[in-house]
This record gives sequence, structure tokens and C-alpha cells, in this order.
Amino acid sequence: MRDPTRVGTLVGAMPANNQLGLPFDGKSRLNVGLLLSGPLGSRIAELNLYKMFRGKSNLMASIGTTPGMQQDFAKGIEKSLTAQGIETLESKEVLAKSDLTLCIGWRSIVERPHGSGLLLAFHDSMLPKLRGWNPLVSAIELGMGSTGVTLFMAQDTPDTGPIIDQESFPLPERTDINIALDYAADAIRVVIG
Repeated sequence: MRDPTRVGTLVGAMPANNQLGLPFDGKSRLNVGLLLSGPLGSRIAELNLYKMFRGKSNLMASIGTTPGMQQDFAKGIEKSLTAQGIETLESKEVLAKSDLTLCIGWRSIVERPHGSGLLLAFHDSMLPKLRGWNPLVSAIELGMGSTGVTLFMAQDTPDTGPIIDQESFPLPERTDINIALDYAADAIRVVIG
């Protein structure tokens, strides 16, 4: 059974005995790291991230690049994060300093330092369907009619781990990838809370 609790709720008003085991007592600020990359990471970086996390978190981020991608979204992500005053660091440093790290659009294996906090990842499909590197494109090409995003506890094997939450959205016939990415970003915002 998946946990219906939204990440935004966890960050904003987490009880001391929360199910995910985060070190949050509701009085202190939670250190939240964001690993952002690609077009989906770019769309999330453009949102008001402090508002999404209820202003009760210290946010930091790492910006990834996606090898082979025609457009590099890193500069846009950096611009959005800088405008919000969110510090950018190397991914290993974000992982080491965060109580909770969220991967959004990250397309490489995350090697976590020993003792790092909880690592949650968003995948742009309704796992276990469409595991892999291009799930939105696959959903469009397969004419699935709908797909969604999945928030899960990341494991050593990509796109595996306990599912925490999912949010679906429609993919009408002939949906453009940019529209699908907008739907996925909206779904992530809903899951975060």
C-alpha cells in the first residue's frame, strides 16, 4: 500500500514519529536537497520552491546535465535557482548535507555518501510501467492515453524502491512532448504538496 502523505505536508508539518524516518520535529528546519536536470528539472526550478516546501526548509540544489540531450537545461535551472536564492552545490555535497534529497529529471545513477539522508526520486511514469530513461516519450509513442509521475524511495537499482505516491495525468492523442512535460511538472507539484 502506498503512503498517501505528500512531501509538502511532511516538510511543512511533519510529526516526530513520521513513517519515512526523517529527523524533523516540527520546530527546526529540514535540510532539503534537490537534484535537478533536464527539461523536467528545469520546469520544477521555475516554480517558487520555498513556497512549495512551506518555507520551513533549508533548500540547496545540484544541477545535472544530460549527455546526448540537444538542449542543455543547466543554465536555465541555475538562473531560476539563483533568482530564488537557492545555493547550488555538487551533487555529493547536496546528498551529504540533506536530510531529504529529491531527484527530479536526474538521468544518472546517484552514488550516496555513507550516512546521507533519505533519497527520494520522481520518475515520469506510473511505475512499475515504463522504467527507464525516456518514459514520457515512450508513453506518447505507445499512445497510452494517460501516464503520471511516481515518487519513490530510491534504491541502488534505477527506478526501483517502495512507491510513496503517484499522480496521473491524461495524454490526449497527438500530445506534444512539451505539453507532456508541463503535465508531469504539474503532477510533481501536486505530489510535493
